[in-house]
Amino acid sequence: MEVVSSNRYARGVDVVAHEPTVRAAIFLAVFGLVAASEAIAPRRARGIGRRIRWPHNLAIPVLSTVLVRALLPTTAIGVALLAEERRWGLLPALGPLPSWLAVAVAVVVLDFAI
Repeated sequence: MEVVSSNRYARGVDVVAHEPTVRAAIFLAVFGLVAASEAIAPRRARGIGRRIRWPHNLAIPVLSTVLVRALLPTTAIGVALLAEERRWGLLPALGPLPSWLAVAVAVVVLDFAI
């Protein structure tokens, strides 16, 4: 009887490292399926042609992705700095703690949160 290792996927592709590529591939695959189904069996008559609609429809996810990738890190850092300045959160509510204890509590709480 052959024993199969439970770690058989350890040498697989790291999806997180290739997240933009995976996301783009899935988007293009779904877009292709929807475009093909629209061309083969339209559900209603077109009022506006594809050449006008598609660039606008494709610009929406492109613009959204660019804005999220540009603004999300900066807004997250900005909110974190604001929370630290105004002493919002669990650790400031507990009172003054030594740095080593604050780090330990933060690690344990985040570990339970995930």
